[in-house]
Amino acid sequence: TLSSPTNAVSPTPYNLFSGDVSVRKEWNRLAASAGISVSSYDYGQSRAQDGTIISQDGRDGQIYAVHGRMDYAFSPILGWFAGIEGNQRSIRGTPERSLDSQGYRALSGITIGLTHLLSGEIGGGYARQEFSDATIGVIEGPSYRAQLTYRPTKLLDLHFKAEQIVTETSATSSAGVQANALQVGADYELRRNVILSLAGTYEKDRFFGQDRKDTVVTSDARVKYLLNRFVTMSAYHRYTDRSSDVSAFSYDKHQVGINVTAQF
Repeated sequence: TLSSPTNAVSPTPYNLFSGDVSVRKEWNRLAASAGISVSSYDYGQSRAQDGTIISQDGRDGQIYAVHGRMDYAFSPILGWFAGIEGNQRSIRGTPERSLDSQGYRALSGITIGLTHLLSGEIGGGYARQEFSDATIGVIEGPSYRAQLTYRPTKLLDLHFKAEQIVTETSATSSAGVQANALQVGADYELRRNVILSLAGTYEKDRFFGQDRKDTVVTSDARVKYLLNRFVTMSAYHRYTDRSSDVSAFSYDKHQVGINVTAQF
């Protein structure tokens, strides 16, 4: 986890299990989808500077979400969408401080499909997250999301994404965050079954429950290998630089990994 206690000399490990079940149905120009998801967190412990053990069991818990969306195509190049997602975050916390919250985000806007060159969606709406802890309270206000993909050639896709969300410093932290992020990326088909991807993200985080603002810059590079139409393997390197006006929370991080994905 990225938010170990400030006096810890080792990171805090955790296990995450998540699942999502969605159903989508199309009727000519109209399409609708609905689904539910759950994420379950089980945190370990870290060691303090004096050698004692710091338990993080208070961050154990589940995050439940339901989501729905409708799309209508006015023409092959223009459409409309509306979607809403609600969540319930049930985190153990401590007797003195609850980490529970509940909220929603609703968005509506247009979808674009200009032949094979440009596609995506642009939408706006409202988001609200109410925390049980009174020192955080309610985070609410206008929200937006824009996602565009430009395909100048058959081998190259260029991506742009801008989004505002209400989240936490980590999924089970006690500090609420309103995050605004911009991302640009590219996917290049080196071979039919080998794809190279690069992405960069710039994010501004405004914290609730503490006097703090952060700037986060992230780069992501990965190679994806399609074994067949069902199984994909990828190797990646991700670099994160978080600059906070509270110096104890500033860090830089390198992460490397291998993913295996099965799709049926």
